[in-house]
Amino acid sequence: MDSVVGADLTLPVDINGRLPDSIDAGEFSMDSMTAPSFPDKMSPIKALTMKDYENQITALKKENFNLKLRIYFMEERMQQKCDDSTEDIFKTCLKMAEEEVDKMAAIAEQEKLKNINMEKQLQALGPLSTFPPGTSQAQDLQQALQEKDSVIEQLKITLKNQEATIHQKKSTDQETDQLSADSFKHLSDLIAEKDQELEALRDMLQRDKDKTTPDSQQQFASNQKLTHVTVH
Repeated sequence: MDSVVGADLTLPVDINGRLPDSIDAGEFSMDSMTAPSFPDKMSPIKALTMKDYENQITALKKENFNLKLRIYFMEERMQQKCDDSTEDIFKTCLKMAEEEVDKMAAIAEQEKLKNINMEKQLQALGPLSTFPPGTSQAQDLQQALQEKDSVIEQLKITLKNQEATIHQKKSTDQETDQLSADSFKHLSDLIAEKDQELEALRDMLQRDKDKTTPDSQQQFASNQKLTHVTVH
């Protein structure tokens, strides 16, 4: 024991060469040890502990998971809304509407040609005043011409309504697609931003671990040395 005490005169041993009870080996553990402080290196703002970093990383992971889950369900809803069958039905209805518009336009053109022929016939007959009373041929032509004009006007109105409906439908689909694209981009940007924050926190946590590792090893070596002295 004398040789041990003589080997290290800095130890606070008593006359019998024993360590005081206040620093008995049984009470001296890594849990009770505190890391040495370095006042000249301390920031005026309280430094985050490793536990704080880990909590922030966990929170960011959870937030990223929720964002990715939202994108997944949005894609699922868009897929269900615009699946093959729905898209085929929409294309069929749109094609039928366009065919109906073309058909009405053709009818209107035919009616217009008929009106032109009737006008020519009416002009060939001369003014109505030249016909004797009881002659109804010119009057019949005039009435037929007016009816045809009314049919043409009605066809034009229907044609405009159909074209407006088709245009509105196409515009609505384009706006829906644009909104969906904007939503996906916004969520993707959020995920990228959170990933960057997560990576930065990991780097900071690793740097703090690297800084504290040498101190922990030195404290562990001192603890082992004191334990060895007590046992002997």
